[in-house]
Amino acid sequence: MVPLFHASLAELTPGIKAYIIARIARFWNTVLPASTVAVSIEMVLADDKGNAIHAIIPKEAMHHLRGKFAEGEVYKIVRFQVYDRKTSYKCVPGHNVLYFSSSTEFQKIITCGCWDKFPRYCFNFATINEIRARNEREPVLTDAVGLLTTIAPVTRVFVPSRGEDVDERDIYVTLSRISFWENHIHRLDVDALLAMELKPVLAITATTVREYLGKKTLWTTSGILVYVDLDIPQTRDLKEMYKDDKVGVQLHTAEEVDSCHGSTQADQDVAIDRLFYFTPNELRGQRFRVEARVIEVDTTNGWYYECCNKDCNLKAHEEKGGFRCTDHDSRFVMRLSLIIKDVTGSIQVTVFGNLAENLIGVQLTNTMVYGYFVKACKDDLSSSLKGKEPVGVDKQSNPIPITSSNAKYIPVIPPKLAAKLAETHLSPGSPRMPPESSAEDSPAKRIKHSHR
Repeated sequence: MVPLFHASLAELTPGIKAYIIARIARFWNTVLPASTVAVSIEMVLADDKGNAIHAIIPKEAMHHLRGKFAEGEVYKIVRFQVYDRKTSYKCVPGHNVLYFSSSTEFQKIITCGCWDKFPRYCFNFATINEIRARNEREPVLTDAVGLLTTIAPVTRVFVPSRGEDVDERDIYVTLSRISFWENHIHRLDVDALLAMELKPVLAITATTVREYLGKKTLWTTSGILVYVDLDIPQTRDLKEMYKDDKVGVQLHTAEEVDSCHGSTQADQDVAIDRLFYFTPNELRGQRFRVEARVIEVDTTNGWYYECCNKDCNLKAHEEKGGFRCTDHDSRFVMRLSLIIKDVTGSIQVTVFGNLAENLIGVQLTNTMVYGYFVKACKDDLSSSLKGKEPVGVDKQSNPIPITSSNAKYIPVIPPKLAAKLAETHLSPGSPRMPPESSAEDSPAKRIKHSHR
């Protein structure tokens, strides 16, 4: 019998005669694009020293070893080979990769007084700056963690390398866009995620960083695994950071997603004083992140606008003080004009649509109560939004009906929710302003031009 010694994962080198004791942090079937057949089983192992390594069971050994190990268990593993692999698509940093064969043995450790030293999960989460600096040639796959905010519908996307359309679904976690491709889409339990009362934190493994039209996006690989609200420090930190976000995950159309979310390419932290002195040319096409407090709500021009429900280009006609499309129904879009302030100064910003709804935790379509509206021709609603008096209800909390066909109307907001806006902070992790919120490209301006 060949004498073996116990080696840590960091001590493994090609040709070594040793055994290891490690926990299987995760494993998955590797399936190539345009195929449904696994070509290997791959896994991440972690030992009691905090080391991790990528291990592979090739196709010829899969039927011998399948079912002889389980995720989360600790094993003594004997008879394997160590290779120095400098190629890409590794799940953990480091040159060495383990290869198992039909001779490999997994001996489960039943009792062990030091189980807690073996990490249950092993991730290499990338920061937003690291994602910006990476590309598809990165040798190590990218793990990401973030608060799930938006799920887009499945769409058909043409893939030039394959000459065909494939299914693809985008999701958005804080500051990152992740594209799930065909065989990976089933990893998302969309119904369960949408049914959750609060946004969950997702830990997502083994993605590649791609760039398209200047935007960085994470693409799934066959190593993709999705963990929901894991009990890890990153989850607890994100839950604490977004503890005031009481809105669940949103399901948006592709158009809404594009208008509400940007890329990770050009988010710049700036102070308000610096932002104020940028010229329009310097601002065009750029994205900024500001940490500030909402100090005032300007409702001089109301807090919503009406547009065509189909986003068509037909001329609208004036009706009851507003404009209506001749062929389609109209819809309301929330528009909040806010005065925000940091230590350098204050500035007026406008937040549109779903971003505005998420900011105050109220969906505009849900605030319309049985066709009732509130007359608001010249009323200043700032004090109401700051909690002094509920918006859209009388002193007995009853909705106020339409009283004049010539008045300007706003939808009713339920009591107690209106006061949330004044307490809201815009932090580096908060929803960001869409590019079209600039003065020249805002939805309001586009609507105004279309009415001429």
